[in-house]
Amino acid sequence: MSASSIDVDGGDEGNGGGGGDAPRPVTGAWRALLRSPGGAFGALVFVTLTVMAVFAPLVAPHDPLKQNLRAANTPPAWSSGGSWTYVLGTDSLGRDVLSRIIYGARVSLAVAIGGVLIALVLGLLFGLIAGYFGGRLDRLIVSANDLVLSVPYILLVVVIASVVGNSLFNVILIFGITDVPVFLRVTRGEVLKLRDSTFVEAARAVGVPRRRILWAHLLPNLVGPLGTLATFEMSAMILYEAGLSVLGLSVPPSTPSWGNMISAARDSLEVYPWISIAPGVAIIVAGLGLNLLGDWFRDALDPRTRRVQR
Repeated sequence: MSASSIDVDGGDEGNGGGGGDAPRPVTGAWRALLRSPGGAFGALVFVTLTVMAVFAPLVAPHDPLKQNLRAANTPPAWSSGGSWTYVLGTDSLGRDVLSRIIYGARVSLAVAIGGVLIALVLGLLFGLIAGYFGGRLDRLIVSANDLVLSVPYILLVVVIASVVGNSLFNVILIFGITDVPVFLRVTRGEVLKLRDSTFVEAARAVGVPRRRILWAHLLPNLVGPLGTLATFEMSAMILYEAGLSVLGLSVPPSTPSWGNMISAARDSLEVYPWISIAPGVAIIVAGLGLNLLGDWFRDALDPRTRRVQR
């Protein structure tokens, strides 16, 4: 490969150079989405969650905090004694379950997106530095990362949450910081594979600065694995946030969240099961959808998959 053939602005060098007939990533992604019912379902779930979270005041039929003791423990509309005024029924204080699920999507999505963004940015930064430069700095970062990973994740999160107190900001920060090691490890591993690749060596040979190699050559090749990991971690954070809420360590009990709804209805599960089942189904659907979206994202950005499906 001659020096003049190097694309110093980055591209698909890490994916094997690629000829002029190579499918564009965006086009290949949409094709993969159309061919994947699971991916389409995952995208639909994510869009639905986003719409619920952003437009909750417009979408929710009732105020999620308004109590109506006369309508307390009303069953879902399709059950005996139910009412279409409260489609999914009400809780022990007469609050509309559907409205609380819609508003609860705000907490779940904020924790998932906020936590992943923090973990992604910090993990990407330290992973790039450790993987590309190596040496003592790499050993120091890896040692610190392994130390954090040696502590059980749930235990670490519970201990920190019990110390810093209940608030949405604290929960996002806790999940973001404790999830950094996962993104750091994946980033470092990918960079170690790429830093000795032909296109990186060629870029060094023509005098491309290190910073440009990192951001223009290595970073584009990390979109696939990190994007896939991000969707999986978003799903996990929704589940973990619900778990913290059940333990009383997430957002305040007065805040509508799926975990708080399950926690408040634990004692009446056998008598009024819909109060717990509805948010539980929401957690399952959200987690399943994001996992399926991650599978699609991985397949759509994998050049080997694109070549097979072309």
